[in-house]
Amino acid sequence: MSDGFTLELRAVPPALMLGLLATLDALHREIQVTAFDGPGPVPVGRATHDALVEDRMTVEEARNAILDQAVAGRDAGRDRIDITAAYAAEDIAPFLSARVGVAAAHEAAVRGELLASPLTPDEHRLWTWVGTEFEAQATGRPPTSYPPAGERAG
Repeated sequence: MSDGFTLELRAVPPALMLGLLATLDALHREIQVTAFDGPGPVPVGRATHDALVEDRMTVEEARNAILDQAVAGRDAGRDRIDITAAYAAEDIAPFLSARVGVAAAHEAAVRGELLASPLTPDEHRLWTWVGTEFEAQATGRPPTSYPPAGERAG
């Protein structure tokens, strides 16, 4: 995984992608705010904070490209779209780290320790598939299409 690459997400439901991005943004914001809280229990540790907040911000340009394409697909009334996003070599490790941070924040939300909602089952399925595609394509494997509902993703 030494070179940058263009992530290709094929046959993605744009409305689902927009929901996923909104949930990830909410988790990101809440974890970011917890860093400003005073002493006392925190829902996630410092490593989770750094992974979700700092590492995710590193790949914000690619996230925005995905958002723009999902909005365009939704606005065009499309059920499925292909999305691409460029990742530089130095973006790969932060993306993988951010996935770990998202998982920890999601679990904290499931436990009711955050005000932000956890990923819905459909969002979780899409997020898992995106991560699998990212890891595969970063190592040079070809993209696959997002499976229709009812089929296993990732």
